[in-house]
Amino acid sequence: MIRAVLAILLVAALSAHAIAEDTFEQKAAAARKVTHLDEVLWSLFASCTQGDEVQQRQCRLVRDARAQAEVGATLLVDADPGAFELGSFDATKKSVSLALSSCIRCSGVQIDGKPLNVTGAAPRIESGKLRTPLLYDNARAFPDESAANKYVESVKGSRVQMVIRVLDRKRWDVGGKSGLVVEVVAWRVVSPCTGAVLISSPASGAVEPDRKACAAPATPPTPTK
Repeated sequence: MIRAVLAILLVAALSAHAIAEDTFEQKAAAARKVTHLDEVLWSLFASCTQGDEVQQRQCRLVRDARAQAEVGATLLVDADPGAFELGSFDATKKSVSLALSSCIRCSGVQIDGKPLNVTGAAPRIESGKLRTPLLYDNARAFPDESAANKYVESVKGSRVQMVIRVLDRKRWDVGGKSGLVVEVVAWRVVSPCTGAVLISSPASGAVEPDRKACAAPATPPTPTK
């Protein structure tokens, strides 16, 4: 009986610990921060066909050594700001739609002179643009259009952060475009001016605000005499 009770308490304690660690900050802490994704993509997709035979062989040796370190790696990156989309005010529902796509680099990264995109899933082409599955699709309610417009204006330029895992050289080709599929482990959208987290998965606390990101107050007109 005592052993059974102890076992239950141990499981409960471990579960509580796991839940406490399941935050964006915990996921990000276990990842390597990467500012330039082109360096990661180069190690996975560079052709190493430039230069003479010796230079090409040296290029392949460096590329392959880096690729071994990148495959399976967990990275913290800034995704395309355009991945976070806000709709217009819906007067009927009194809400604004909020959506986050799995576009990490849908603007393309140049590798061997060709653009390579990075997405959280294989995309489709819609009206000539890449469309990837959504990570978040919901709406926020507002009492009126004025309040909605103020909110939309206040979150412009929001920062999209993602923790991703490089699965392998998992490449896709669609509509003349190509890219790499990665696993999205965690994500959050942050308003730089206030540091408030607008949406996230898993939960995330606020971050240090960047006052330089705040819009400058409008200068009042000079009164005329």
